[in-house]
Amino acid sequence: MRKWFLLCCLVMSLPLFSASSIPVLDMRDYHNPQTRNRFIRQLKNAAEEVGFFALLHFGIEDALLKTAYQGSEAFFRLDIDTKMKYCIRELAGQRGYVPGESAKGEMRPDYKEFFTVGREITDCNVWPKEVNLEKPLLRLFSEIEKCKGPLEAAFSEALGQSRGFFGQKTRRGESILRLFHYPRKPPSGCFWAAPHTDINLFTIFLRATAKGLQLKTKEGEWIEVIVPEKAVVIGCGDMMENLTNGLFRSAVHRVCDSERGIERFGMAFYTHGGYQDRMDPLDICVGMTGGKPKYAEATARELLSERLVDLGLATPEVMQQLASSGLMQRLMKMGRASPQAVTALKKAGLLDEYEQ
Repeated sequence: MRKWFLLCCLVMSLPLFSASSIPVLDMRDYHNPQTRNRFIRQLKNAAEEVGFFALLHFGIEDALLKTAYQGSEAFFRLDIDTKMKYCIRELAGQRGYVPGESAKGEMRPDYKEFFTVGREITDCNVWPKEVNLEKPLLRLFSEIEKCKGPLEAAFSEALGQSRGFFGQKTRRGESILRLFHYPRKPPSGCFWAAPHTDINLFTIFLRATAKGLQLKTKEGEWIEVIVPEKAVVIGCGDMMENLTNGLFRSAVHRVCDSERGIERFGMAFYTHGGYQDRMDPLDICVGMTGGKPKYAEATARELLSERLVDLGLATPEVMQQLASSGLMQRLMKMGRASPQAVTALKKAGLLDEYEQ
């Protein structure tokens, strides 16, 4: 009887995460010295096996998120001519409004629009005059930067690095906060966001207003991303995969209209290092993945430039920088070059540097 009682107490003390479709971690476990090592092991395993995990007690207040969503919805309700005033081609989609894009490797555009802000240290941000986005978004951006510090330390320790490894890269990095609007009833066969991976180190998906985020498993199956209430979702990006020589997965994901007839608003914080930071595979990760580099030596700027060219968002200057960097040659030797980026560079008269 006593054993049965103790077993019941143990079960009742466990978090009820059975409804979650991806691993669930609790940031409090990292802050507790007695459970920190377990948290790091859980993070490492989730990044290797899934590439996504839910994170409880990240630290963003509900009231702050609500205010940011109110501003986001007010902006996207503006007419298209007004919104297009804040679409600036020269900013390559890294600031301001973008009426749509196609995912990497896709010809058909996504059925979405988005607005992007960055750290307010330059005059690059574009603020609409019709609605108040500046104050709530800069506050949210600042809070996310504070809250992600311990997570970056945990990622660092999971890779056998000092706690400040990722923080040093992102402290002055090119991280961005992006607001998404997915309109009602996308056309048949069209995704809100087609299958893709993110280019950055890792993404923080804040709680959206409706379901729709889906993840492709290692087995090739699509699953709905279901997480506990108030959790954020963390997804590893291509730069993280490059840096870890493929140890951590940059998982393919998409956004689908799973509840027909509704619209969806979402937010994501894309964590980047500085443009000149090296994303070369770490020696320790090369050793854990067969002893041979499988990913190219590259800076963050070079990897981002290839993605922007692939998406058709790159300016002529970005295309020229990519062409002169030599990254495409290195990628092609490894079979990792984007065909769309190669084609775009050829059309721009830069093909001679990419003859195999």
